[in-house]
Amino acid sequence: MILLDYREGSKELATELPAGSYEITYLEAGDAAFLGHGPDGPMTYPIGVERKTVYDLFESFRSGRLNSQIQKMSGIYKQIYLVVEGKFRLNKHNKRILVPRNREWVESKITYDTIDNYLNTLVDECRVKLKYSHNLQETAWQVFNLYVHSNTDKHSSHLRLDTTWEVNPFMPASFEKRVAAQLDRVGIERAGLAADHFASARDMANATEEEWQQIKGIGPQVAKSIVSQWNKKKKKI
Repeated sequence: MILLDYREGSKELATELPAGSYEITYLEAGDAAFLGHGPDGPMTYPIGVERKTVYDLFESFRSGRLNSQIQKMSGIYKQIYLVVEGKFRLNKHNKRILVPRNREWVESKITYDTIDNYLNTLVDECRVKLKYSHNLQETAWQVFNLYVHSNTDKHSSHLRLDTTWEVNPFMPASFEKRVAAQLDRVGIERAGLAADHFASARDMANATEEEWQQIKGIGPQVAKSIVSQWNKKKKKI
């Protein structure tokens, strides 16, 4: 079970997590927490996740609040993940970072070098692992995948990587396309069609075999396999 803190900035993750995978409660530190496999066996390794939008990351760094949060999390969790959510721009003249705020780009007083070195210190000294996401939905699915991953003994995803993908750095794959591409028997072409067909990755997870068969190139057998894969993921939560 994934535990989500009840406060703003944390409970919003519930809108994008699979039903039944989470519980909203009070957390002393962190936005999400769960137990994973550890040296002492299953469900013995406390893991905490801190979600920071780009704007909040810089504000909490400037005020010192992030230092306090990480310090408190270090006393509770064996592993800490910091997910930085959103985009930023860089003023190439002074290296200051521009962050989105109320549909405008606001220049921060913090330079890229300052925040990058700070994050490197968190990684090196505080057992913090960094992850980046585009939006709330992707953050939620990263939390969910971390939970499933931490409670699985063996991982074979790396054996299924499709090295024939044609990578276009100017048009990165959407989050939904990346999710669909990780499913067996889908492939990159049909993953793109699935991303166009479904409104969100959550809809993919809850789709029936009949809904998957509406996608060109996906027949009854492939649709059955896809739904089965999602059901196996849900059983692990």
